[in-house]
Amino acid sequence: MAYSKNLTLWGNSDDLITTVANNNNNTIVVVHSVGPNIIEAWVDHPNVTALIWAGVPGQEAGNSIVDVLYGDYNPSGRLPYTIAKSIDDYSAQLVTGGTDADILSIPYTEGLMIDYRHFDAVSRLISAP
Repeated sequence: MAYSKNLTLWGNSDDLITTVANNNNNTIVVVHSVGPNIIEAWVDHPNVTALIWAGVPGQEAGNSIVDVLYGDYNPSGRLPYTIAKSIDDYSAQLVTGGTDADILSIPYTEGLMIDYRHFDAVSRLISAP
């Protein structure tokens, strides 16, 4: 199986989630991922009623997810990275090109305004009166 070098879900997962949501009016999506993914293909689907970003599963992953789903536990935590709705929402974009022998010149013009700092700054600008 060939995998793309981007933030989309592997193995046609976007199609799977959309198909399930098209047939189930209470679809809860549980994502096990080591980092952010682009989820805009299905996140606004009217039948996707919840999204749990469960990170990398461990031995008790199933039990802990059930505790969250049934309201026995509220994790109220934050992820160590930010998940944007669209790839265009990220301030720093992936730079590709060249060969393995090339050294790419990457301009870091965003300074410290990456990840949560960028999203916090942008959300303050959007919500400002």
